[in-house]
Amino acid sequence: MKMLAQRNPDTGLYHLVDDSGNEVGEANRFLKTLEIKGMSPFTIEAYAFDLVVLYRWLERNQKNIGDLAEADLIGFMAAEKNRGIKPPSINRRLHTCKLMYRFVTGKELAGGAGVVPNAMNYRGPGRDRNLGLQMLNRRRYKALRVKEPKCLVDPLREDQVRHFLSSLKRYRDVAIALLMLLCGLRSREILTLLMPTLFPERYHPVI
Repeated sequence: MKMLAQRNPDTGLYHLVDDSGNEVGEANRFLKTLEIKGMSPFTIEAYAFDLVVLYRWLERNQKNIGDLAEADLIGFMAAEKNRGIKPPSINRRLHTCKLMYRFVTGKELAGGAGVVPNAMNYRGPGRDRNLGLQMLNRRRYKALRVKEPKCLVDPLREDQVRHFLSSLKRYRDVAIALLMLLCGLRSREILTLLMPTLFPERYHPVI
């Protein structure tokens, strides 16, 4: 049986079905809850595809979401790394798995044997530098995750930004570039923008 994420043409939101077209009940209840909580459609889409990956792995290993322990996720991490998935994506899927487990069972994912917690660099008990004397509570345990390499991003110089903007020949392209640069919009958010959204005062509904 193969899990798929399908988009509902009426709502634009994704839900999970098997290869026979049957709904995956617990997963779709989870996604519906995210919708009710007001999550972005893009966030719900990301969770849906993470759940597809998770359920396919569960099926291959003959496991159920409610029977998982944290030690089982070591195998999930290994399978994802063997597929060439990057650490940030693996960590996001681990987080999705833990949320789904909590949704199904009402409990946190159990630790137990077979898990080596992430080591924390020892820095002493620590103090609140703003207050000078306040002691800080040390966190005893960190969540299971893959170590993500630190990537330094070199920002564009002013002359490079000016050169890029001067290469744009259409007002539309300038508007797109400035919305992404000054408002922090993603490319997908730009592509789904509609004129009534940008200028609602100019577009009055017909009554």
